[in-house]
Amino acid sequence: MRWAAAIPFALLAQSALAQGSPQAPNLFWSTGPAGGYLGLNSYTLAPQSSNWVDGHNYMACDGATDDTVGFQNAVNAAANGSLFLPKGLCLISATVNITSQMILHGAGSGLGETTAATTLRWMGASSTTPMINVKGVSRLIAEDFLIQSRDTHPLGIGIQSTTISGLVSTSNTYRRLFMNGTTNSLGKGFAFVTGSGGDNNNDQNFFESISIENYTIAGWSFEHSQSQGHRLIACNFVGDGATSLYGVTTALGAGTQGGSFVWFGGSGSLVTEADFYMGSPNSTILISNGIFESSSRLLETPGNGSNWPITIENVRFSSNTLNADGRAILYGATGPLTLIGNAIGDDNTKPLEMRLTLGAGNPTAAIAIGNHIESSLANPFSGLPWSGIGNNVNPTPGSSPNTISNQPAVTIANLPSCTAATVGQRANISNGQTSPTWNGAVSTTGAVYAPVGCSQTGSSSYGWVYQ
Repeated sequence: MRWAAAIPFALLAQSALAQGSPQAPNLFWSTGPAGGYLGLNSYTLAPQSSNWVDGHNYMACDGATDDTVGFQNAVNAAANGSLFLPKGLCLISATVNITSQMILHGAGSGLGETTAATTLRWMGASSTTPMINVKGVSRLIAEDFLIQSRDTHPLGIGIQSTTISGLVSTSNTYRRLFMNGTTNSLGKGFAFVTGSGGDNNNDQNFFESISIENYTIAGWSFEHSQSQGHRLIACNFVGDGATSLYGVTTALGAGTQGGSFVWFGGSGSLVTEADFYMGSPNSTILISNGIFESSSRLLETPGNGSNWPITIENVRFSSNTLNADGRAILYGATGPLTLIGNAIGDDNTKPLEMRLTLGAGNPTAAIAIGNHIESSLANPFSGLPWSGIGNNVNPTPGSSPNTISNQPAVTIANLPSCTAATVGQRANISNGQTSPTWNGAVSTTGAVYAPVGCSQTGSSSYGWVYQ
């Protein structure tokens, strides 16, 4: 009996490491009946992809050499395969374009150039261009490296995704990346923009464990209406509290704004306008399970008539730098806006108003259920129309939940005479709707209360709310 004619896995792995491979190139077991000892299967080693590129062959990453050309050549060589970036400080002075699907894998993103295994530092003359431009690519994976800039060489965008005519740009994955503008020298972390493909695709991208800090405009900017369905999981943005505008925005770009995303977990802080600044939503937006502190607002939408829902649930928002108008939420879209199970405000900062305001843009529905609100206001739900139940506003031990009843006033006409015979009849109101069953008195403030008898007769105009 003899061994099968196969090289043992351990020896192959040891050989690969001895040759300076930065990582075993996506190796996996391959089994088959090769006649081994006592009928045992033999094992051979094979790469998942026939095209993997070692960045050491193209880039110095020594903190002195300009690695731009080498980086671009390595990306080109790794088309439809994998590129392993070297460990070290790689200097980049011009945009590197990715035009093919690939895995772009660094040695580790760390927390800065002194701790990151792979740092891509911007040294370019342009302060508006991206470091990496993903052009019409789908199923890209980029992971485990740091993009860094300094005030001597400001960087416009860390990673940009651009639509290209005739190509679908979707389903790309970004994970364990760190972007640091150090002295606020980064404009945007990610930007999804229209290119020759127009307002099309650039959607359904996945972000996991991304951290973007010290930027001036936005961590994420989705800049056209078809940039939809993005998922951001356990991500983080940190502004500087002075110049950083937004955490995530869909309101920038030259064309029609829109787009949508899901934010789950993670945190954000120190932005001057809003953690989430929405344009005209044209698909559902969900913000869930995040912690946001020390920003001017949690959510803001410029006045618009968009009728797609935004939901905020299980979110903690507190701020000692609230906007001077006292509005933690300023919502101007048509809606609905739904708040469920959030904690908004500071126990120790009740002088802040913490208004949840429906602003310009004709919002038609806002729903609040089971929220805990700390505010100096008895009722921080301002604007119309709010409805909700089970919200604790400035709660004290033993207090009961608040039921919000801010319904828009309407004109009631043809009010039935108030007799026992007319209980149950309905009045007509000016906007063509039908009022609730007429079974209560109309107060001088215009509210229809529970049945207590009638005190008004004849035809009069009153505003009313549900009680």
